[in-house]
Amino acid sequence: MQTLTQYPVVHASALGTTSVKDVSVLTVNNRLARRLIQLLSQQLVARGQLVAEMPQVMPWSGWVAHQLDRAGFEESLRTHARQLDSFEAQLVWAQVIEQVEGESALLDVHQAAAMALAADQLIEEWNIAVFEHEHTEEYDRFWQWRDAYRERLHRLDALDQSNALTRLILHVESGLPLPAQIILAGFTEISPRMGIFLNALVARGVEVATLVEDLPPDSEVTRVDADTTQTEWLAAARWARAQLDTRPDGRFAIVAVSLDAQVAFARRILEKSLSDSHGHSVHAFNVAVARPLSEWAVCRAALAWLRTFVLMKERFGAAAADLGAALLAGHCAGHHAELGARAMVDAGWRDWQTSHISFASWALAIQPLQQLSPAWHRAWQDWQVLPKTAEIHRWADTFRTTLAMLGFPGSGTQSSAMYQVLEAFDALLERFESLSGLFDSTSASEALNLLGRLARSTMFQPQRDPSARLDVLGLLEAEGGQWDGVWMLGLTDEVLPAATKPNPLVPMAALRRAQAPRATPERESQWAHQIFSNLCKVAPVLTLSAPRFEGEQI
Repeated sequence: MQTLTQYPVVHASALGTTSVKDVSVLTVNNRLARRLIQLLSQQLVARGQLVAEMPQVMPWSGWVAHQLDRAGFEESLRTHARQLDSFEAQLVWAQVIEQVEGESALLDVHQAAAMALAADQLIEEWNIAVFEHEHTEEYDRFWQWRDAYRERLHRLDALDQSNALTRLILHVESGLPLPAQIILAGFTEISPRMGIFLNALVARGVEVATLVEDLPPDSEVTRVDADTTQTEWLAAARWARAQLDTRPDGRFAIVAVSLDAQVAFARRILEKSLSDSHGHSVHAFNVAVARPLSEWAVCRAALAWLRTFVLMKERFGAAAADLGAALLAGHCAGHHAELGARAMVDAGWRDWQTSHISFASWALAIQPLQQLSPAWHRAWQDWQVLPKTAEIHRWADTFRTTLAMLGFPGSGTQSSAMYQVLEAFDALLERFESLSGLFDSTSASEALNLLGRLARSTMFQPQRDPSARLDVLGLLEAEGGQWDGVWMLGLTDEVLPAATKPNPLVPMAALRRAQAPRATPERESQWAHQIFSNLCKVAPVLTLSAPRFEGEQI
């Protein structure tokens, strides 16, 4: 396996002083890319250069996608008509699994599709070879799916993320225009396929180097023991308040190993700790946890209202719970003015323990809602003439028109976060519309279910508050950052190193031989040591903590 030490080194302090023409800096993640851009800007200002050329700085995955797009403009290169993202690829996997399995369909096709997608990416990225005596029933079944999947991609003339780099290697060998120098930043290892790609770059005369930042030595580390996870968060919040109060120019971070599971509690603790006695916020903070778009109120309301039309169209009635969810969600005509009246309709169904509502009963129930009722019925007139099945792009147009006629997203002043969510939802409908080529005609319920799955798989987080000096993030998000002080909590023996999680579709012997990620305790231990070493350089002062008790565990 190749290592990063074989490439020459470029110091970050020299990035802005040398020629940057045809130089691309490729980072391991978005956070590091943003920080390097900020560092380059500071270097230019320090030298008194208000206008100057900067090298291209972007994450590795984004650069690969960008180069594939550029290849489409080269007449000499054979490119694909469509590039599938992970959600689209998983949909294709689900289709071929259903096709291969036939009547022996699995209990959860979409879970099997996600697992197959991950296995395919793992095999490609780590060049995993499976010997005949290592075959398992699961692997043989996966290989049948994989053959059908590859055939489906061929018919679609599509390229997925699993073989994107393989295709880009062919483009590089065939003459794709390239930068003169590529600098890798933040990488700790090179996978076999990435190594092949870097070799192809070098063969084309591209200078490949690694970036070395002028980071401080390892942090001054302090360990704190807490009784429980709750007291641990309280201690971290008090530390953050003290640092923010006493160091007005400092930037700080709380890094939590299990932030996804603890984010709601963390927000409550920090909001209370960073407020004055009257409950007014004194210090802003950012929590780097993206939630599925479907969990944001305005998106949840849009899906709920669309469901009312789908159910009435296909079943001429709906469960009271489905209709009540839409009424309570609001973001429609009369959003504020008729809030109480909508809630009374839902409460009446609950009081009478009504489980199913016919179309006539629904029309009668919303009749007193003078803004919502006419808006809903105007939209319903269009639904009455719709066919039972249609292509995805037509359903996308119908969904947009329906929501507009319904008064979505409701009247009133929009906050910055809500405006960003609406933009994300509009982009979601565009992505949904782009799925047309992957499906034949579908019913309204199938189309809405597909939109719902897309919303659940689309992570969204509003832009960070630029005035915030406290970041709350997970281990992976913290890599590549720099702060004046960091508190890292939740470091129990169960999370660092974490338990192994090998893909069950790939034989264990093959995973172990390839040293694939998450496959063996040795690999997890190696990763844990590496990431902890990196985190010990993100701040000059680092506080580590862990709870003595977690539930009934000691």
